Amino acid sequence: MERIQQLQRQLDQSQSEVERLRDINLSSNEQLRGSLGKFIDILTSAIKEQTTAKNLLHARQQMIELEEAVDNDSIVGMFKQAAINIVDSHARFISGINNLVIQRDNQQEDLPTNEILALIRRQYEELEREKDILFLDHTAREQTFRSELEKITAEKDAFWQQRFNDECARLRQENTQLRNEYDEQTRSFSGRLETVTAQSSEYVQRWNILQTESSQKVDELTTQLQEYQRELSEHREQVKQLTGSSEKQKEEFIRMEKEKNATIQDLNGQMEVYKDQVRQFSKTIIQLEKNVAEEQERRIKLQTELDNVDKNRKVNRQTPPVSTETIVPIVSVPVADLSHELFTHKSRIQEQEQIIISLRRDLAGMTARLSDVQGELSEKQKRALEKSEFTIRDQTKELNDTRVKLSKLSDIVDKQSAQIESLQSDLSKSKILANQYQLLVDQRQADIDRLTRSLDEKNLLVERVEQTNQNEGRITHELVAIGAQCKGERHDQTIGRQREALNELRARIKSLEQSRPTNPSYEKVLQQVVLLKRELAELRARQSLPADIPYLITTPGSNSFHQQSTTSFRQSPAVANASDVTPEAQKIIEERTAHAETMNALQSCDELVSFCITNIPIDDIILIDKQEFIHL
Repeated sequence: MERIQQLQRQLDQSQSEVERLRDINLSSNEQLRGSLGKFIDILTSAIKEQTTAKNLLHARQQMIELEEAVDNDSIVGMFKQAAINIVDSHARFISGINNLVIQRDNQQEDLPTNEILALIRRQYEELEREKDILFLDHTAREQTFRSELEKITAEKDAFWQQRFNDECARLRQENTQLRNEYDEQTRSFSGRLETVTAQSSEYVQRWNILQTESSQKVDELTTQLQEYQRELSEHREQVKQLTGSSEKQKEEFIRMEKEKNATIQDLNGQMEVYKDQVRQFSKTIIQLEKNVAEEQERRIKLQTELDNVDKNRKVNRQTPPVSTETIVPIVSVPVADLSHELFTHKSRIQEQEQIIISLRRDLAGMTARLSDVQGELSEKQKRALEKSEFTIRDQTKELNDTRVKLSKLSDIVDKQSAQIESLQSDLSKSKILANQYQLLVDQRQADIDRLTRSLDEKNLLVERVEQTNQNEGRITHELVAIGAQCKGERHDQTIGRQREALNELRARIKSLEQSRPTNPSYEKVLQQVVLLKRELAELRARQSLPADIPYLITTPGSNSFHQQSTTSFRQSPAVANASDVTPEAQKIIEERTAHAETMNALQSCDELVSFCITNIPIDDIILIDKQEFIHL
């Protein structure tokens, strides 16, 4: 066998050597082709129709520098020398042509034109003949070089192919010799095998003795393995229980986290709504204050105009009665304008027209009626201003109340944040408990690993017992069959135990679900929260519909409606306090009352605006502002 392996190695080495030589031959052929191709390219580029001596010298220098280390006796050296000679001859040819041209230029003055042309023609024909000769020489040399190159490559390929075939034949011969030696060795091994079979019978007898001993040891080891398997199953059940409890705690933690986020989002949304309402109310109050100031300025302006009209009327009364007919059209125009400014958008337009007609008929009684009208208008304006101031004071009180409610809301938010902090503390405690459970699980896992290591040690002992009987194949097969049977029985036992534990766990979960007490207070709070959200949605829908908003219709029933709504909203906390409600429901009810009071404040502001518009006389420009304000 060693001789066969040695010959095989020699065969591999010879094959690798042949491959290496073939690669070297191919690389040398490729290098030779590349070198000759470079020389041919340089030569063809140098010998062109319009070449110069400078180009030929440059090509000659390139050929000299291309293969400096090559031997002159080699093919590349011979081809290099021939190419250099061709370039030199071509350079001499070009220099001769140039000399002839120079001589012709020098002799041009002495010779006639016909002789000069004949001389040039003869020289040109001689040069053409030399060129053809050189070209034929060049092509012949190129063909000879190419044929020699192909011949050399063919000889090299044939040489290496012959050598490869000889080496293959030698290796085949050695292989046949090795096969013969191998057959002889197999025959000798068969004889030895017969002796070994005779000895194996003795080993069988010994094996029977060892089988009894090994069966006893296997029984002991199987009992120990069953005990370890039982302990391992118990530990696995404990690990499953711990993992189930940890998963329940994780689910509880996730649920608490979701509830916390939901409450935070609800509170943030309600705070944004209240902030928007407060900003809207502040803008409305500022606009109302501006309108009241503008109305006061207009009232002062109208008062000054009325005083001017009174002065004009007194002057007109002192004039003689003859000139009354001429004064009437002059005074009627400002009176009509003034009456149109004073009594715009009022229900007594007809009465004002009658007053204007009576003033035209009777100029003497015009001043008295104007003074009466002026006094009446001033009293109305005073009453309107007093009423507006009263309403403004009420609005300030309501604004203060809303601020108080907002402070209460901020307190509620603080309480909610404190509750959130408490939830976070509970969450941290639950995390600590989860970490403790994780440590316990890790400890159990370490115990399981320890038991598995001990089990592996026992398995190693079993393997050592099995290794004592490696030479007897029948013994190993029987032991494997016995081990597989034991393993199948243990597998069935573990599956049955796992099923029993799973059924017990399911029954325990069902009993826990049935015995879980309901939380009526939590359900009651949820119902109250749902009702409050429904009422808040109804209020927002009522506010979004223009036809259902009471303050857009200036009827006396609107006040009663809002009084009823206010009383209903204010009575709701009392009812809630009377019943047994939770602090969360109480907070929601307080938020509801604050929202209702802010709605009432907005309604009263709108009523004040409508009252000022209907009772204070203003001009057309102010009416346009009023319409824009109503749209706001």
